[in-house]
Amino acid sequence: MLIQEKKGSGSAIAEANLRHLADANAQYKRILQDRDDELSQLRPILRELKAKVDEFEAKASYKQCEKLEEELSNIKAKLAISNDINLTSTAIIEELEKKIKGKEWYVRYVCIKFCG
Repeated sequence: MLIQEKKGSGSAIAEANLRHLADANAQYKRILQDRDDELSQLRPILRELKAKVDEFEAKASYKQCEKLEEELSNIKAKLAISNDINLTSTAIIEELEKKIKGKEWYVRYVCIKFCG
């Protein structure tokens, strides 16, 4: 707190104010130094934690990639099975269509021969 007195010389008041400001300045410098010391102690911990976070993120990313690769492999296997089933079904349908055409031809032949 600045000293303001009505009594006394202006230089005495100025000196008292300067001493007060110098004391406050010294106190703030000590506080700043204490905080700087605390930060200096925390910086290595911060670097260590950041390294652990980076390592964890890398592992999580790797695990996610492995999981996606496994899912992709499963989907490809299911797709291959589906393609095989589709090809088999297509072949069976084509064979049945041939049989139907053959029977249609036979029905027409019988109708022509016996009906008319």
